[in-house]
Amino acid sequence: MVCLYCGIPTSTKNSQQEKTHNPSTMKRTLNFFIGVMTTLLMSFQANASHIMGGDVSYSWLGGNDYQFELTLYRDCSGIPAPANFFLYMSSQSCGLSDTLTLTQVNGTGQEITPICPGVQSTCNGGTAMGVQKYVYQATTTLAGNCSDWVFYSTDCCRNASITNILTPGSYGIYISATLDNLNFPFNNSPSFGNDPIVFLTTGSTHTINNGAFDLDGDSLAISLTSALDMTGYSVNYASGFSPTNPIMSSPAMVTNPFNGDITVTPTQMGVDVVVYKVDEYRNGQLISSVSRDIQVIINNSTNQLPSISGINGSGSFVTSVCAGNTLQFTIQSSDADAVDSTFISIQSPGNLNPSILSFGGQQDSVSITLPTDTSMISAQAYIFYITVNDNACPYKGQQQYAIEVYINACSQDVWPGDANSDLTCDLYDLLPIGVAYGASGPVRSGASTTWVAQPSTDWGQTLASSVDYKHVDCNGDGIIDANDTTAIGLNYGQTHPLRLAPMPSIDAVNNIYLIASRDSAGPSDTFAVQTVLGSSMNPVSAIYGIAFRVEFSPTVVDSTASSLQFINSSLGTPGTDLLTFVRPNWAAGFIDAVAVRTDHSNVSSDSTISLFDVVIIDNVSARMTCNFRLSKVRGIMNDGTIQNFVPIDDSVNIASSTTGIAGVDAASNFFAFPNPARDIVTLYSKAEINAVSILDLTGKQMMKIRNYTSGTSIDVSSLPQGCYILRTENNSGLHQKLLNITR
Repeated sequence: MVCLYCGIPTSTKNSQQEKTHNPSTMKRTLNFFIGVMTTLLMSFQANASHIMGGDVSYSWLGGNDYQFELTLYRDCSGIPAPANFFLYMSSQSCGLSDTLTLTQVNGTGQEITPICPGVQSTCNGGTAMGVQKYVYQATTTLAGNCSDWVFYSTDCCRNASITNILTPGSYGIYISATLDNLNFPFNNSPSFGNDPIVFLTTGSTHTINNGAFDLDGDSLAISLTSALDMTGYSVNYASGFSPTNPIMSSPAMVTNPFNGDITVTPTQMGVDVVVYKVDEYRNGQLISSVSRDIQVIINNSTNQLPSISGINGSGSFVTSVCAGNTLQFTIQSSDADAVDSTFISIQSPGNLNPSILSFGGQQDSVSITLPTDTSMISAQAYIFYITVNDNACPYKGQQQYAIEVYINACSQDVWPGDANSDLTCDLYDLLPIGVAYGASGPVRSGASTTWVAQPSTDWGQTLASSVDYKHVDCNGDGIIDANDTTAIGLNYGQTHPLRLAPMPSIDAVNNIYLIASRDSAGPSDTFAVQTVLGSSMNPVSAIYGIAFRVEFSPTVVDSTASSLQFINSSLGTPGTDLLTFVRPNWAAGFIDAVAVRTDHSNVSSDSTISLFDVVIIDNVSARMTCNFRLSKVRGIMNDGTIQNFVPIDDSVNIASSTTGIAGVDAASNFFAFPNPARDIVTLYSKAEINAVSILDLTGKQMMKIRNYTSGTSIDVSSLPQGCYILRTENNSGLHQKLLNITR
């Protein structure tokens, strides 16, 4: 058994890939990877630390042609930036690997140090620390269409003065981007529009935003992730630090996954590594990720940071406009240091054309005017990135903010069943009913559940998206309750004319899992596929409702005997405090499922919320894999705010006969959760387990537990990150699975 690229970030792998490794291909790719790493380590050992961080991105040119771009940030006191840089490309599923030489772009190497006039940095002969930005580019044709391309660049070694990593000088830097050009052949990666803020001060609350954007208009989710060594493994963080808390801060560092705002108040001086991750989703499916690894210097300073007022001085950074109207708002800046001047700069979304007027003065202010039309209607926000600087010395105070603008359809008519007024009747329309449950307002004159536009009086109560409650009252009787779900069922799948709204964003903050109760099955076999919302290690801290689609292979699932139902769980009790809706499409191979609370209280979740009882048809003709996939996942909070999830899928091997199928009998029917695991893994089995062993890939036993009881947690925190063999012993013999431990 071989585990290829166990050190590569888990976002580049999935359960299906782990079950279908080709050992010979994996061995060739792994040997190539080890050889590259050895060469790099030897070539870089003589070089002083100079790279403070960077990021990788790509642009689609046509066919399988892409332009790759590597942005590096250089400490000007280190060695010169190289003329060329290597980018490594690999796909585990396709068994491909290659190296691309990136060339330094002419004119690159601009200084980005926020230094005040008159102070000389190390970039031009001075003593103040200076930072330069270098860009490297190259074009290439990818050798195949693969779902798991990884593009990465490395450098050795990290700065020995870094304070949030143990023995930092022994680690290199690994920055990467991923691509699925098998399922999504036309894609540009997310990019960072803002240069990173690399200077922070203790005791000041900083707002940081890297300006993540996507040329294709796909949904983005921003998070903090682990810094990686040049082998792709996570570095070891010093005590008190972690990937999501890389800076000592009080209160703790907070990341807004929707707009990318990061708020931090450093409590101690240091040199800390922070890694920003951007996941890109299209129609609910993860299609790429990019990361930015950057070194941050934290000093003491008496300078007070500049700030902005929010929209029209309101303190709010979110606004909306009805398509066809013109949005206009003003942003003012301020600085508590009376002698300082402030300066505002704005990066607007690439697909908008706003008019921006700067008023200047000691405290700068700007006016933004944005004409809109129906082609701009979107369920996700357009984001303006605002940077404000002062003129303090030696380093300017600097903050970055995100302004979210929603462009809505604002239909005055009600379409029965379109409860969220996004121009379609689908699985998401049950969620607003739970949010507004029990509210009352004007009865709709001439109300019916027929799919036609029906004039209605505003209730004056709105969802978080500014949609009036009159739309949630689907049947028009003046009360929002379970009866409104009838219109959703009747009109499911209907759309208004000119539907323009895309799917909303999904982020990486919370997980939702599909877990099959067995790995393989044969004709007429039955098993369950659980939908698990959160986990014991990473529970969903607050949730009110959830909508999702379960996709499967319709050719092997018996539609006459299979079914999905919600069960009593931490989310709620169906029929009591939980409103549920299940709509299968057996021919197309999917089931839409929705559950939303009705008591206006958020709950936490780490348990199974639904069971898909699967029966395999009795005439399976050939071996195949039945993939169970989650898509269209959207959660909601009790105030209507969207809560987003990363779907984690599973699969079951289907054979034409039950005879000799490994894992079909109840004795071998066990599964491990979560997998990948971090510190805890739990085994579930229908048969008694006499013992559980964990072995490394050489067969060496790392731990053994006798008389194991199904559902008992196993502490694996002492095991290094990597791939292991999880083996159970029972009366029928030995049974094993691959266990991946990541941190």
